[in-house]
Amino acid sequence: KPQEQKDVLWSLGRCGIVNYSLFNRICKFWASQSSKQNPFEKFESQSLGGIAYSIARQALPSSGVVESHDGSNGKQAVYMSLFRDIFDSDARLMHKCFSALNEASLTRLHEFSSRDLNNLAYSIAILGIADERIIRGIFDELLKNSVANSTSNRAFAGSELSVIIYCLATLNLGPTLKNNEVEILTQYLNSAVAGDRSVHFQDFELLNLTWGAVVLGTYPVELLKKLVDVWKHAGPGRWERQQEGALLYIQTLCQIDDNCEFDFPTLVTGTFADEDDTEDGPSHLQSSKFQISVMEVLKKIVPKCVKEDTSIEDEHLVDFMYVDIAIPEYRLCIECDGPSHYCIPLHDEDLMFSEIRKADNDSSSVWSLRCNWINGSTELKDRILKLRGWRVIHVPYWEWNAARRMGRGAAED
Repeated sequence: KPQEQKDVLWSLGRCGIVNYSLFNRICKFWASQSSKQNPFEKFESQSLGGIAYSIARQALPSSGVVESHDGSNGKQAVYMSLFRDIFDSDARLMHKCFSALNEASLTRLHEFSSRDLNNLAYSIAILGIADERIIRGIFDELLKNSVANSTSNRAFAGSELSVIIYCLATLNLGPTLKNNEVEILTQYLNSAVAGDRSVHFQDFELLNLTWGAVVLGTYPVELLKKLVDVWKHAGPGRWERQQEGALLYIQTLCQIDDNCEFDFPTLVTGTFADEDDTEDGPSHLQSSKFQISVMEVLKKIVPKCVKEDTSIEDEHLVDFMYVDIAIPEYRLCIECDGPSHYCIPLHDEDLMFSEIRKADNDSSSVWSLRCNWINGSTELKDRILKLRGWRVIHVPYWEWNAARRMGRGAAED
């Protein structure tokens, strides 16, 4: 029964056990039912959140998938292998399952508890699944707990609020928010860390919450003050390198964006690669084959367009961030965006999938995921670069792959 299938996946997810074969068979069953009747319509709201969580836990790439591509310096191979392993070469399978799950959830989000909303947000963010209706729905339910619009009896724990804001930011909800929504969110987040409605946060939850808020385009002063106090109190060596990186993004944006009213102090300095830097540049950074091929074309065409001796650099350092390719003289950077820069849209199936041949004489094919919905991390880096006066050009991997298959001339065009 569907309920029993859900219980099996939930149990495996809670125990951290991944069974791709079983997961694939259950997903195929759910997808086959969706053409007749939505298989999730009869589930309670708690079960819907649990199903979403279970799918996400099973669909996370295993260490084996990543290690099998240890020789690759790009992420595209890992992403493509992940979808082949889980969905049996049928990327539409995930589309069908989450489309049905989201449809069943949309009209019942008001029934979701704070934990259910947490699980749903976590699942779509961890897989990078972008359905604007469900993302907006989760955000609207969250705002019902705000000071200015308190119409909900939910009590979000600090961990839940942190996860939901972080996930909405990861899915890059920010550009769709209206000014009044940003203001309400700012008030809500300030009240969550100061005053009668404040809740408890672990240090890393506070950092994730602040990162999410900044990506969404808000700078809650009380939240920023709280993060600074916690960071100073923790002292050196308390935070992991990835967490220091997150703070660098927060700190930099707060210091250069006029919309931030808080005087954010300098808590961390340097780049992500200080320990590994050599005279030739960051030793841990390797250009992907995608990036190298773009670089080759640029070196051929740029001298024809501008000055012959124009410098083109790869892994160029701007602030604390490395950009893929830069033409410093013109403050122009070119980002070669692979799959990890994008979310997968559910609202437009034709945009999501394209079937491509491995070679002209090869009858087999692979699925290429493609969309224009960049994720929150990419949006955040873009904002910093633009505020620093750089112009950013994005080269989507599927466009470049298509051009390369058409010949070098198409890539240069």
